[in-house]
Amino acid sequence: NIVGAPRVPKRGAPSKASPATQQSAAQQKQQQTIERLQGAVKRLITPELLRSLMFQNELQFLERLGQGLEVPDSIWNQETRTELEAYVSRRISVLQESGKADEPDTIDFELSVNKRELRVCNVFLRIFNQQPAWNLLPVEFFPQLSSAFVISVEKKASKPVLSAILLALLNSISRPGINIDHIARPDFVQALLSILIEPQNQDMYATVFNIIYQCSSVESFAHALSNRPEHCRLLVNFFQKNVQHRMVLLYCFENITDHSKATKEFNRAALLPSIMDVISDVPSGPASSSSAPVAADQIPVRLQACVVLQKMLGPIGHKGGKTVDQPTMQMATCFWPRFLCNLLRKSVDEFVEFYQLETKNADVIWDDKNRLATSRFLKAELSAFEKKQQAGNVAWEPSGRINFGEINGLTRVGEVFIEAFLPNVANPLHDYQFFLKGCLAELCRDSKPAIVLQTQILTALVQLLSQKSEWTKEITNLLTLESIPKLCQLALEAGDNLQTLYVRRFLPLSHESLFLSKAKDSEAMREGQEEAHIEGLQVVSSLESQLAQLGD
Repeated sequence: NIVGAPRVPKRGAPSKASPATQQSAAQQKQQQTIERLQGAVKRLITPELLRSLMFQNELQFLERLGQGLEVPDSIWNQETRTELEAYVSRRISVLQESGKADEPDTIDFELSVNKRELRVCNVFLRIFNQQPAWNLLPVEFFPQLSSAFVISVEKKASKPVLSAILLALLNSISRPGINIDHIARPDFVQALLSILIEPQNQDMYATVFNIIYQCSSVESFAHALSNRPEHCRLLVNFFQKNVQHRMVLLYCFENITDHSKATKEFNRAALLPSIMDVISDVPSGPASSSSAPVAADQIPVRLQACVVLQKMLGPIGHKGGKTVDQPTMQMATCFWPRFLCNLLRKSVDEFVEFYQLETKNADVIWDDKNRLATSRFLKAELSAFEKKQQAGNVAWEPSGRINFGEINGLTRVGEVFIEAFLPNVANPLHDYQFFLKGCLAELCRDSKPAIVLQTQILTALVQLLSQKSEWTKEITNLLTLESIPKLCQLALEAGDNLQTLYVRRFLPLSHESLFLSKAKDSEAMREGQEEAHIEGLQVVSSLESQLAQLGD
């Protein structure tokens, strides 16, 4: 009754009515007294035994009082019983002599275990980490715990303390209703990643990575994590050099790729080539070759790396899947054939199966030689970037592009091997549009392409469009005010045979009304830009003259 335990009123017991103001004041005073008494009893017999006293019957309370218990906010055992008995005995003697009672607020008793154990918000972290599903966790526990972690790191607390707080953070994050924004702060992220800098903290690395994994799906945390370049570099470097932590880091990166801004920052730390290196570092060739077999424990890592890279490139054919991420695709094709990148976008399983095969066609030549060249090129890229990092704070970007044409001794235009394509024009290409763009780009580059190359490209285009007449319009759309003069000049300077190919392929297309209409409606000829409009007409007139000369 003293501590205000809820009681069922006796039947028939009348309640005396009183004026509302008197009742309110009396109830308020009674409540304050009860709260003071509850605070005093809580300090004497622990919060859990107080709850037992209030909400269980007397026999159950007495049974628990004589036993031991450990819950996250209470420890009760023989030691605590002995301490309480000694305190009560001492206080009774004093009170008998003085004749004056203690006020609840003046009780200064505290169990020794409370001082000895690590607690946050009156919660024993050791016990909470053993019972993370405990359902009486105070609302303020998680914010206070995150602040305690930052302070502990700043004050260089002992490893056991840091380890206990980290584990409690991990156990708290997975609970429903936890607001991750409490830790999406620069000071918390800095403190968390500082654990990874010290080699003696290796036994805490897994907990740190699991915290990052649990939180990185939340946009505010992903941005806080990627907000500083050194944070991105630290995690990517860990991924490169610590095989045992790669899987959990890949799960972290998979979450991060849901946020475009964070992904961009991690790519500046060479995340893309690092993941491609893990995938490419697969022993290749038949079982009889000298290549060592793939380690069984690394197969899941490489599969997960494929999943992450697929998300970065933009998956194909999935409900809600995004279109291709062009900047990422441009970087990825510095190291892999475009065919491989698009195959991965389509299906991880198909990509993994194809990666180990040997094939030779116009789109891609893929065998041991090409796989080895790719792996070496990626490792050289990462090694060069590491040296740049040591020299200063730099952002990664591809330093070059692997030359698959040179590796295979063939001419490669628009990601197509011309020599393999010409005898088999009827065989489908996986990306006609990209090949057509590549052909025009090669012909219209600043330095004049070799006659042999011009002949190969024009022959390929003539044969391709004879098979695929629907692509004629695509070339018409690709022709521009800049490319037509260059093609005319190449044709006028070419020999008879080559000139014939130019005339057959580009002269009729250049006269297409679609092209001329497009030229006259271009940006520079919009209404209100009279000088640009006149200049544009002059350009078109000049082109028409050149085309007429070429026709003659």
